[in-house]
Amino acid sequence: MSQYLLRRILVSLLVLFTVSAGSFVLMHLAPGDPVYVYVNPEKRNMSPESLDALRHQLGLDRPILVQYLFWLRNTLEGNWGYSVKSRAPVLREIASRLPNTLLLSFASLILAVVVAIPIGTLSAVKQYSIVDYLSTIGAFVGISVPSFWFALILIWLLSVKLGWLPSTGMRTLTVELTGGAAMLDVIRHLVLPVVVLSLAQMSEWTRYVRTALLEVLGQDYIRTARAKGVPESMVTVKHALRNALIPVITIAGLSLPALVNGAYVVETIFGWPGMGRLGVNAIMARDYPVIMGVTMMSCVVVIAGNLLADLAYVVADPRIHYA
Repeated sequence: MSQYLLRRILVSLLVLFTVSAGSFVLMHLAPGDPVYVYVNPEKRNMSPESLDALRHQLGLDRPILVQYLFWLRNTLEGNWGYSVKSRAPVLREIASRLPNTLLLSFASLILAVVVAIPIGTLSAVKQYSIVDYLSTIGAFVGISVPSFWFALILIWLLSVKLGWLPSTGMRTLTVELTGGAAMLDVIRHLVLPVVVLSLAQMSEWTRYVRTALLEVLGQDYIRTARAKGVPESMVTVKHALRNALIPVITIAGLSLPALVNGAYVVETIFGWPGMGRLGVNAIMARDYPVIMGVTMMSCVVVIAGNLLADLAYVVADPRIHYA
């Protein structure tokens, strides 16, 4: 296991290096002169000599390879630069938003698992029944519906028309809440973005659970267990479902990038103060240090999620061992 973890860490470092180099090059290939990002809009009538001096001061006149190596050295030293927009350290900006994004992503992941596994199991056990057909239709609708459209529908219905849930933000700013009331307020703000973010994964995993469970239920050892008189509920849950979850764990690990990427859209629509919204605002403002910081942190989250999915194999199936 230790050798496997060491190999995965080395591969992860290589992936991070590749992503950082690719992102850095793409940003510098974007149209426009980056020096204008650092210039006050009211002073953009600066002379060419002043702009050249500023460009030299920021190191933007150096070859792109030198700029990247300089950025990489500072990043490894813990200096991720400063936001052009807020003038705050990039690490501080990300650290204040990352917990909110992790809360949103993991809550969506839990909701998708809690809903997908029972519905997928019921759909497989009652194959070709009305329950199976309804779950299939619901899954296809959930996969097909655009997240931004679904978000707007929920906001219009549950916030504007019914007034049941807040439509934006993470907390109610008009009142000061503490303790359990503050936690309940965050949960109320969390409901709509979690439902929207988890919809696609919930629908996909329902189909995966159904397919995997149907395949396992047709195995010889399942028929043997039934012939021995083992109760059907125990056959389904203890013998079949556990083995059927192995490919589902793979899909869940591969779905983490979709959750991270989906957070950009969902956080922007619902005004959720997370890393995705920070990244969108940085892109709109061409805040290059923040864009690089958000990109690298998103990559770290995705890699860590995939590693946890690999380790979850051992829990789901004790026969799996990593050398």
